[in-house]
Amino acid sequence: MDTGPPRFLSDDEDSSHESVLSPVSLNGQAPRIAANSKAIQPLSDANQPCSKRSKSCPDTSSVISPAAESNDGEGTSCPICYEPWASSGSHRLSSLKCGHLFGLACLERMFQVKQDRCPLCQLPARKADIRPIFAPKSLTTADQTETDALKLQAKQLQAEQKQAKANKEEALQKYQSSQAELSRVRSELKAIQAAYLSIQTEAGPRNVDVARATQAESRVLKSDYKLVTKVTLANSKNRCMTYDESSGHVLVSAHSTHATPFYPTGSHGLSKVDVERPQDAQYIQMHTSAVRDVRVSPNHDGLVLTASTDQTLRLASTATNSAITSLKLSQAAWTCCWHHEQPVYVFAGLTNHKIQVFDIRNTSEHVIELSTPNRDPIVALHHTHLTAGNGKTLSGLVTASLKGVSFWHLPVAMSSEQDCRHQALPLLDGSTTWLATNPSRDSFLASYRPSSGAAAKVTRHVHFQLGVADVGADATCVVQRQLLGGPQQKTLARSALVQAGKGLLACASNEANVSALLWDVSSGQKLQELKRARSQLGYLDFATWAHGSRRMLCGLVDGKMDVYSWEVS
Repeated sequence: MDTGPPRFLSDDEDSSHESVLSPVSLNGQAPRIAANSKAIQPLSDANQPCSKRSKSCPDTSSVISPAAESNDGEGTSCPICYEPWASSGSHRLSSLKCGHLFGLACLERMFQVKQDRCPLCQLPARKADIRPIFAPKSLTTADQTETDALKLQAKQLQAEQKQAKANKEEALQKYQSSQAELSRVRSELKAIQAAYLSIQTEAGPRNVDVARATQAESRVLKSDYKLVTKVTLANSKNRCMTYDESSGHVLVSAHSTHATPFYPTGSHGLSKVDVERPQDAQYIQMHTSAVRDVRVSPNHDGLVLTASTDQTLRLASTATNSAITSLKLSQAAWTCCWHHEQPVYVFAGLTNHKIQVFDIRNTSEHVIELSTPNRDPIVALHHTHLTAGNGKTLSGLVTASLKGVSFWHLPVAMSSEQDCRHQALPLLDGSTTWLATNPSRDSFLASYRPSSGAAAKVTRHVHFQLGVADVGADATCVVQRQLLGGPQQKTLARSALVQAGKGLLACASNEANVSALLWDVSSGQKLQELKRARSQLGYLDFATWAHGSRRMLCGLVDGKMDVYSWEVS
């Protein structure tokens, strides 16, 4: 009975023929492999069907290994005589019912010697089972097992990719929805904040008791600043300054044209100035480009930190008037600060919106890099800590970029960016130029350029305080007062919070009048305007310190310092 065309088997199928060929029946009986099959007798050289008569046929007294079929001749030779089979003639390619391939003449001789089983799989075979195979001159076989497995794996990966794409689209929709809701809430909060500020600025005393309290407060603050001295600086390009309590000097950024082996074209650094003896000022070489910020160590140990546009932070000692170490940045820096609880850490605010954190014990590279959501330069940094209701403290970094003010929640161990969390603070829209803080670092003053979208086209200075209910919660931002300044601000002039008497004052440059404006932040009342000659430059930065019982205020312009003292009128 004809069972159809022969079926070609792979090597793996050959090795497990019982499962592959079990459905095939011979004379109605299920195929069975004999335990002791009759061996194929050796063929005489005279009866050889091979083209090379001088070569003896192989000994087939035992079952031929399937490896011989796959390895010898690589699928082009008869597994009985190992001679290449042909597409025609006496040794043409033929198969048995089990599907194994042999030369026709070899099969005929096999049945002549009464061998009735396949030499490869030992299934029963008859001469009538011989089928000619019409094939090309060369026939090779391939194992598709690995290909099929790869195809199945590819289908599984496609299914996973499709599911991942669906999950991504769903997550994107949720993110867009949450962003829209967040934008709406922020807009409402800003509107409420603006209305509150407007009411707070315009409203006067509501009753007699409030009026009396305000008058009493005014009497307490019935003092003002008197000009003490004017100091001419020996070095130019003065941009920022601070006061160093450990040495009793004002530290002013400066540029020197004096060439040295380390600075052959001149250097940028700090002028160390005693306002009572300015002629004894000393210069500390530190950078190859302009110094944009200077901060003294919170330990008051004579260490000072500077940020420069030459892409470095530098530590210097005011005791030895020399630079100690350099920290390499990825971009130019506009601002810097110390970690007040762990002064081994310092922060650098860069022009590419990033904040890099360094451990000064290991200066090879930064330990953390923070990225703010907007792409604007960081103009100010201040480290602070907030006390929660349960007594725990939250360490944080208050930052200002040209597009707003933020708060970074910092971990105790400064080792990973993942432990830091960014929070935008709901203050004003517009270009932020500076962020000042008071000595206790619990209140801040954010300064903004005049904005076309604001009701009053003047500089705005917002005094606010931060708090936190719990260490894991968002910081709360409470605006205390909005102060209105001059009609223009072309430079990134710095404002300041100044302790004077028992009150806290806000001080900011007024470029239009070439002066400095002073407000009482508790009442919003403008107390004083420190005017300079109209032909002179406006103030760029301020520093304050205590000198005995007096509170001193110093205003910086390029090449000069004006020193004032807070005195009772």
